[in-house]
Amino acid sequence: MKIKYLLMTFLLAVSVAASALSPRAEWFVRGTQNSWVATQMMPGGTNTVEVKNVVFTSAGSVKFDRFGDWKENYGVGGFNGSNIPVAAGTWDIKFYTDTKNWNISHSVQYHLRGTHNGWAEGDLLTRVAGSSSQYEACRNFGVTTAASVPRFKVDPNGGWGADSFPSQDYIVNGWTKIIVDGDTRKIVSVVTKLGNNCVEPMVFANPGPIILHVGDTFHNPINTNWLYYISSNPAVAEVIIYNGNVTVVGVGTATIYAAEEFCNTCTNRMESYVINVLPE
Repeated sequence: MKIKYLLMTFLLAVSVAASALSPRAEWFVRGTQNSWVATQMMPGGTNTVEVKNVVFTSAGSVKFDRFGDWKENYGVGGFNGSNIPVAAGTWDIKFYTDTKNWNISHSVQYHLRGTHNGWAEGDLLTRVAGSSSQYEACRNFGVTTAASVPRFKVDPNGGWGADSFPSQDYIVNGWTKIIVDGDTRKIVSVVTKLGNNCVEPMVFANPGPIILHVGDTFHNPINTNWLYYISSNPAVAEVIIYNGNVTVVGVGTATIYAAEEFCNTCTNRMESYVINVLPE
């Protein structure tokens, strides 16, 4: 027993001495996001260290520093390599201590929750090609009825946290293309009433210049599916905002605009035709 005790004491002393002579390796990430201060990385699996939810408010770069003293650091090209570029966004950063490679990936998943899926999580938006912060989805929400108003919200990482957006349900109709910005947590664009799989836009047929006289009425029958109508010159032609029926009231020219939704800034989702009014 005494021999065993002495052996354990000896091994412990050797271990302590070895630690004093060779300090334990730590791994740090340094970059523009932290003004190149050494931020310690945490174990992330076999031969892996990581930091999560690292925010880059603008494009920057990082390197990996073994002891936090720059004596052994890794970047593009390996040991003492150049800075590793990182786009603006929120990232999970992993470093593989055996191969000295790394992985930088978006840390947030954006769940599309709405009437189309019973408000469940798991319907993930996908990143827009070429963007580091924008995500998109194309979904069929069905049509608006007296009993149902299709709508959605976006829930980062699920769980209905306080970070879901927008603050109010976003009302949509039919096949809808949605683009959001993960960094700002805002809607970038929502286009509704598209064709199947958001490929075909809603058909609009322009009847061409129309020549009418004062007192005439006109309705473009191909516009019946559009939601909002406006006349550029009500002194010449008045239009009923909800159904597009036009009544001519004066001589001149007016443009009738048809829009898919009530939106003051959605000019890319508007079409128009011209009415020329002649005297009787």
